Amino acid sequence: MVSDEAHPLQPDPTLVQRVWGGVLVIGATAVVTLLEIFFVPFVIGTHHVPVSLVLLVASSPVLCALARWALGHPLGSLLPLPVWFVLSALGNYKTATGDLLIAAGNWVASTYVLLGLVVWLVSIVLALRGELLGPRHAPAGAPASRTSAGSRR
Repeated sequence: MVSDEAHPLQPDPTLVQRVWGGVLVIGATAVVTLLEIFFVPFVIGTHHVPVSLVLLVASSPVLCALARWALGHPLGSLLPLPVWFVLSALGNYKTATGDLLIAAGNWVASTYVLLGLVVWLVSIVLALRGELLGPRHAPAGAPASRTSAGSRR
């Protein structure tokens, strides 16, 4: 049965919630970025498959919106970008065993770096404008709750 009660908006997060939100965002961004990097050299037969590009385009707006929501401030949406950038830059270096994850000469790798910067910047702009996620708290002078459009009477 669907409840007829209005769902209150959440209050501003406390300092502890913001710190844990930041840790969550950094961890989630690191995991997603590592998955993207590991899928850059993905090949089926002789064809490169752009799995990492799909993950990049799908996850960047979500991570920016999550960061803004978890930190309770629009500038929080900037947090995932340095994590993505540092891990992607480290993926361009050879390991001790000679492995190179983001290899030059691979169209997916080149596109990953260029598209990544564009997608992250667009995601950050949308998150700063509040278009990826609604407000966390009610604006000044607004009622403390909201009703869903499809609520039963």
